[in-house]
Amino acid sequence: SKGTVDSLLRFLDHSEGRSSREIAEFLGYASTNVATRKVRPLIERGLVERTIPDAVSSKNQRYRITEAGRRILE
Repeated sequence: SKGTVDSLLRFLDHSEGRSSREIAEFLGYASTNVATRKVRPLIERGLVERTIPDAVSSKNQRYRITEAGRRILE
């Protein structure tokens, strides 16, 4: 829903980005896989980016809002 997307984008508006574990906790999921599936459509829409785009499954992977994502929140 739009409210969930907005709150997730606000959560991802963090200088270092957020890990899949942090996203899972924020969304109330036990599984980081479920959490990253929720983020994928936002990446495809250009609203969220991976901090390590060349290593999608890196344990150091984090997710952060893009400028386009910030504009959605304005």
